[in-house]
Amino acid sequence: MQILIASTGEIFSAEPEFDLVTSAVRSGCSVGHSCRQGVCGTCRAMITSGSYSILGSTDIQSVGLDTPPHEVLLCQVTPHSDIVLTHEPPSTDKPSYSAQIQSLDRHADDVLSIRLCILTPASFSFKSGQFVGIRWMAKRLKYFSIANSS
Repeated sequence: MQILIASTGEIFSAEPEFDLVTSAVRSGCSVGHSCRQGVCGTCRAMITSGSYSILGSTDIQSVGLDTPPHEVLLCQVTPHSDIVLTHEPPSTDKPSYSAQIQSLDRHADDVLSIRLCILTPASFSFKSGQFVGIRWMAKRLKYFSIANSS
């Protein structure tokens, strides 16, 4: 199946076994994504034509000339036909900050609090639940949800 990102003119191949973010990445197509779990909204798009399912559902959704576009998260969509969608490409001007780790506290096997001291600039603004990408040693990027600033 072919997926056309009408807003950029990019086309990539997709298979029904994979969500559209995975298919785009495998094809070398640049789509915004972060958490890949349907939480952050970075992969938000509008499907204007085609058939698809939402992960975990057997219902097939269809969009055509007679129906309005469907807002979806590409990481949660598997294709059933060729699809046309609009999606804003990822920003290349994301801010970057320097920080030092002040403390690490394990709250559960899968929950870790990281307290950072932002070095440059002195602070930054965010909304609770927003994701932040932290580049670790060896240039690995890991995404975290920001809970609060205290």
